[in-house]
Amino acid sequence: MQEQQSNLDIYTWPLARLDEAMVRLSRAASLPAQVANLPKLPSDWGQTGHDVALDHWMSYAAERLDLEVEQTEVTVAGFDTAVRRLGPAILKIET
Repeated sequence: MQEQQSNLDIYTWPLARLDEAMVRLSRAASLPAQVANLPKLPSDWGQTGHDVALDHWMSYAAERLDLEVEQTEVTVAGFDTAVRRLGPAILKIET
């Protein structure tokens, strides 16, 4: 399990740096993201009960960066197919 977590860490960003991840992803995808001063996410976000606040923050950040946010739920069985269809995306992975 430890090795799996280490491999996952290579491909993930901490939630507290979500603002930076959004900007970098948009630039890597050659999307016209505007540079914006976004409020930092509190370090306790991502814990149970903060999902609504995180959704609001994502919508606000996307608007400021001139990006689009679309929330989607994917089952484990449909994950491979969904990932292939997504454009540049930020995925919330619950461990």
